Amino acid sequence: MEMVSERRVSKVIVAYEDRLTRFGFENLKRLFLSFGAEIEVINHEEKTP
Repeated sequence: MEMVSERRVSKVIVAYEDRLTRFGFENLKRLFLSFGAEIEVINHEEKTP
């Protein structure tokens, strides 16, 4: 979060959405975009426990 807010990264890559946050993913995505960073999710399949 600190690096994004300081505009030191332009892309955050995660394997699954829930590895970054359990809830509020879309809000976090909008926040990152406001700092010029995007979130790329590699696996869009739902994980099984």
